[in-house]
Amino acid sequence: PGRWYDKDTLKTIGELNACRSIGFTASPGWPAKNLNSSDKDPKGEINTITDGEINSRPSFKQFHHVGDAGVDISCMEKARMQMVLRGFQDKGAGVIRDSGPKRLWKHFWAFRYNLPILSFFKNTRQQGANRTP
Repeated sequence: PGRWYDKDTLKTIGELNACRSIGFTASPGWPAKNLNSSDKDPKGEINTITDGEINSRPSFKQFHHVGDAGVDISCMEKARMQMVLRGFQDKGAGVIRDSGPKRLWKHFWAFRYNLPILSFFKNTRQQGANRTP
């Protein structure tokens, strides 16, 4: 359908280090409906998030193949950083590393992700059941 670019680096997201930049100056803001009102100051800047707010945010787990020719691993790392800065809990990434060339087929789901993702959802569900309101 076209090409996707990182708004901070202006590189296509499949290029090496496509999303590695000093800041998020050109990245679009996060929709207000996905943030608590206490997360933003009047200028739209992200405020410091308290421990209580962090505990209310869902956790996440990413999966990526370093040889993915469609999306560079720097884009996964950038998404991770943006989520952590907003108080989401990182449960680690499932990363497949190999020494082969980058290929587009490596962008698609790998069977090696199945057990880690099932374990993540099982543990997340158990943690949710153990929370006290």
